[in-house]
Amino acid sequence: MRFRLALAMVGSALGALGTASAMPALAPVQPVGMVRAAELVLLPQRAQMSLQLRDAARMAVAVRAQTPADALTASCVVRQILASQAPGGIDPKLAFLKQQLSNQPFSGYKSFKLLQENTLALSGGTAQSLPLLTNQTLGLAYKEKLSVAGGKIRMRMQMTLAQGEKKVLDTLYAIDEGGTLLQAGQKYQDGTFVLAITCKR
Repeated sequence: MRFRLALAMVGSALGALGTASAMPALAPVQPVGMVRAAELVLLPQRAQMSLQLRDAARMAVAVRAQTPADALTASCVVRQILASQAPGGIDPKLAFLKQQLSNQPFSGYKSFKLLQENTLALSGGTAQSLPLLTNQTLGLAYKEKLSVAGGKIRMRMQMTLAQGEKKVLDTLYAIDEGGTLLQAGQKYQDGTFVLAITCKR
């Protein structure tokens, strides 16, 4: 009886997996017991099934838009900010960042002053560079458009910071279109240097 039950569960799990791989969007949720039974009985296919489940989960969260590299264009505003303990509050030009600057790790500062604002035009997945007030060079590239469940667009970006010929930061991040990434940490003047990067397609 237990053997027949296990086989029935395996058949149900395989049928559900076939459905998940065929659907273009959200995949059905797999009961944990059914997945475990299939893995225990069909050991040679365990790696393949695990890959199918991971792929189905990714499809439920974000689906690549398959945008050609030459169609990846974006306009990014780069704001260079000084965060310090000097009184002054938030620069009116940074009012749209008030909520972000009021939370950790920025809530300990008493003032935020906009030092410089520049716009970078990105295209083709190629990085554009911008010399910073800190004598570093910012590199920014729009690498991929992601369509998130619910119709939102996320942008996968690559950001680098270089000190002369040496890279001190090289990272990929995904952010909602129009959202602002805040990057901080370097000492500057009497406070901390903050980069605020906002990109739109």
